[in-house]
Amino acid sequence: MKYRNVAIIPTQTLTGAQTLTIPINLRDIISRLTLFWSVTKVKVGMSSYPHRDIQKIELVDGSDVLFSMDGGQAAALNIYDRKSQTYWNGVSINANPIQSWYSIDFGRWLFDEMLALDPSRFHNLQLKVTINPALCEVGCASGDLSLYADVFDEQVPTPSGFLMSKEHYSSITPDSNAYTYIDLPT
Repeated sequence: MKYRNVAIIPTQTLTGAQTLTIPINLRDIISRLTLFWSVTKVKVGMSSYPHRDIQKIELVDGSDVLFSMDGGQAAALNIYDRKSQTYWNGVSINANPIQSWYSIDFGRWLFDEMLALDPSRFHNLQLKVTINPALCEVGCASGDLSLYADVFDEQVPTPSGFLMSKEHYSSITPDSNAYTYIDLPT
């Protein structure tokens, strides 16, 4: 088997708003990390979309930020390599779950041999996820989170790097008589 899917965190129930820090202790080269999130409806209808519960997804190595987006931004970014709408499933009926997933793609496509994340190049690789289950479903006290990695198994490539996604400037106040110069990363 050339590839495999690894459960970094099997389904874990989280209560209340919190930030979960997950160490990435894999030795295999990672093509994609996928975060699954599920909340159970406590009333009919929706308070908001499921991606609102995921307030921040960050992949860090010490103080170096490799990926940083909220749930909506991550879901929007996933449209580009999936070529279809993002995944969230559920019915707005009481006691039914609403599920969504968010991926961090390190290559141009799944199992890209040129661009992938090599964990051996980092010292303290961690995924930090900030959640609040009450944003999508007002009154919901908990949600289920799981994290999976798509890794190379028998076929071990030597990637030259990986795709990094993060917000450099959150907002710029427009002014007709001023210029804002932005230094782009190289």
